[in-house]
Amino acid sequence: EFDGNPEPGADLAMGVSETMLDLAGHHLVTSGGMCLGVGTSLINQLNVGTISLLVPSLGDWTSDSGKDPLLLVTRPQKPLDFTIGDNTASSPALTIGINNLEVDFYAFLYERYVRAFTLDLTMNVGINLEFEQMPGQPAKIKPSLLGISSQTVTVKALNTEFVAETAQHLSMVLPSVFDLITPLLGNIPPINVPSFAGLSLNNLSIQHVTTTQDDFLALYATLGPSMLARSLASTDAV
Repeated sequence: EFDGNPEPGADLAMGVSETMLDLAGHHLVTSGGMCLGVGTSLINQLNVGTISLLVPSLGDWTSDSGKDPLLLVTRPQKPLDFTIGDNTASSPALTIGINNLEVDFYAFLYERYVRAFTLDLTMNVGINLEFEQMPGQPAKIKPSLLGISSQTVTVKALNTEFVAETAQHLSMVLPSVFDLITPLLGNIPPINVPSFAGLSLNNLSIQHVTTTQDDFLALYATLGPSMLARSLASTDAV
């Protein structure tokens, strides 16, 4: 499918294989690239007061304002597993299988961060890609996230000795945290598509291509003059 001319109406065809994505997911975990910290500085609503609504015993340690900072630190336990789909709601362009991702919840209490508990998360995060292009402007990719909600995330509470609630209780109530975080994560700004060898990429489309070797996420596009080339053409003599 990628050997020879692209599909009719396209000048360029590029494919990313599922095997390469799985290898990248393995190295992303083993290199520490998935060890992240997300806290109140990034999401104001994510603070100790908000979490104490679900974990009341944690509120006994907070200040009067209840807005003490909270820090979530991720520790993946298994490689990421990628699946290529059809770029639809039921079959996202990319599905990232995240298994046993441990997230430590650190509450800022008495001038220090204290680990309140840990969540073991398993989920399938879908990513769809939409293309937007105004006449005469570079194309933009608009990503959207799917599959991150209290109904689709499997949660297991660990290291709960600091709080009075049982691990079983936390496993039931804490998935609702994702209903708070997901709308904020879903507001991903569009990404400008760069020029390619001095040419712009137009009429972009995504397809799921299956070959005898592998599954591919395929990008098709037509070539046109870049913004710089159009600017030069309007001022320079032929």
